Amino acid sequence: MLKDYAKADTTDEGRALLQIIHTVAPGANLAFHTSLSTTDSFGQGIQALAAAGADIIVDDWSYVYPAITSPDAPLNLVDLEPPDGPINQAINVVVNQGISYFTSADNNYLPADSQVPGIPIYGHPNNPNALTIGAVYYGNAKSYSSKTFDVVVKQGQLEPFSSEGIPDSFKPDVVALDGLAKFPLT
Repeated sequence: MLKDYAKADTTDEGRALLQIIHTVAPGANLAFHTSLSTTDSFGQGIQALAAAGADIIVDDWSYVYPAITSPDAPLNLVDLEPPDGPINQAINVVVNQGISYFTSADNNYLPADSQVPGIPIYGHPNNPNALTIGAVYYGNAKSYSSKTFDVVVKQGQLEPFSSEGIPDSFKPDVVALDGLAKFPLT
């Protein structure tokens, strides 16, 4: 544990990711550094994980696109994670050291009545050195009703929380299956 989120009674999905990795690869050496702070701290955390010997770094965090900003404003004017910012610089450094860097295609949580359209991938998930992963529903049911987004999601459809990417970009790099039934590992 290099750095944990300090607020009482909080959760951090990063620790949940480590639990999943431990289940799949129980012999793996794991390290954790929270990203729930500032962009400077996030970048320092990436470098701290590399210094601790990580050969794979995974995050599922991004800084929120300012909802009060017009969605047609150029992203470089509102991006809290500019290409030359501390997070992207740290990703470039560790990838150049031979470390693999994986990130989510953002958590696109918007209420159904929001006047802001879906948020495109922005910030460090656009970094060409980061492998960006989206989520596609593939559960046991042919579809499910998302109360959060007030939509029905069908098998094979992009999850409503997974950003679609910027038009004409190659992000996300891949999509992973979401909603699979739990199964025992043997």
